[in-house]
Amino acid sequence: MTSAGRIDIDADDIIQALEANGFDDVRIDFAPDGGWDDGLERLAAVASVRRAAEAANAQAPGVWGERPAAGVGGASVRLKSPQSPDALNSWLAAFTAVLGAEGRSGLVRATRTVRLPGFVTGFTEPWITVFAAYDLAIADPATPPTAVSETLDALDLCRRAVAWTAQAGGEAYLSSGGMNQLVATDEAAAYLLTALHARSAASFTCVDAQAGRASHLHVDADGLVVYQFHDSSATPAERITRLRDAMTVDVERTRLAFAALSPVRAYGWDARLKGLPPLLEQPDGVLARNTPAWSEFVPDAHGVQLLTGRHLSRIPDLTGWTVRALTPDRSLVEAPDLAAWLAPGGPSEAELAQARAAFGAALLPGRLP
Repeated sequence: MTSAGRIDIDADDIIQALEANGFDDVRIDFAPDGGWDDGLERLAAVASVRRAAEAANAQAPGVWGERPAAGVGGASVRLKSPQSPDALNSWLAAFTAVLGAEGRSGLVRATRTVRLPGFVTGFTEPWITVFAAYDLAIADPATPPTAVSETLDALDLCRRAVAWTAQAGGEAYLSSGGMNQLVATDEAAAYLLTALHARSAASFTCVDAQAGRASHLHVDADGLVVYQFHDSSATPAERITRLRDAMTVDVERTRLAFAALSPVRAYGWDARLKGLPPLLEQPDGVLARNTPAWSEFVPDAHGVQLLTGRHLSRIPDLTGWTVRALTPDRSLVEAPDLAAWLAPGGPSEAELAQARAAFGAALLPGRLP
């Protein structure tokens, strides 16, 4: 252990992690003294680490530190291709000098990361997936909040989303900036929000491999969210209940939500391009943006959707579909045979054609208005 002012550096820990990675890269944490518990302090510490990494990159060109991610133990920086121990030490010296100059104290060490279980990374069965767009920017990495009140709505949404995901049970993982870490479920929402402020996107996954269950949550800072679950023992009715619960996590702030089968773990709405049923051609990049247009248009017809009054005003005839009002301006709309939409092959071509005909005026146009 060495010290640089008020910053301790566990150099042996960092070198061991670098060796374990074949000397290609290493992730380091800055863990502030006093813990990593207060949300605003976490955001301030991430900002300090970002400035320190930028300064170290300029002063020690033999190492390159990526933009920091917020993890469970501290603000983490991935150091790429250290050319020598001396170059690594020079980078760490410049890094800790900036932290110390900003009044920071704490420990710099190797980041504690894990791999996601093979149960979620290796199985090929489709995930039941809900894509939701919220009328809420969850985080703004360019302008971190300065008061707790600025985070309350976003934290509330994160808590609801995490609670849905945690129903799978088992171990819980936070994923951000390319790293996975074990996290306590009751702390996950706060860490998820911090990770969003640091890197604009983050995921939370719960896995009970023995029970054959997994849930996956991916959140983008602009309010696009994906909920996924797989449960080998669930009945069709239980699966439908789970997806309805995901679609109604925050009804009043939902611009649009819809369900589909996805063969991949989703890291954004773009995953819908690979799902079932096949998706209509979309305007370039539209699935990567939480456009206000989602309040009145849908990318395609789906077997179950949460729609606003503006959506429904564009659809003159939903004969045979079940329309259930949840609030004065939000309704859950389900196909006559919802089970067919969630079957492994998706709905028949005839069912899909009929649905598209019914939703025609609400389908996203080739260009956004």
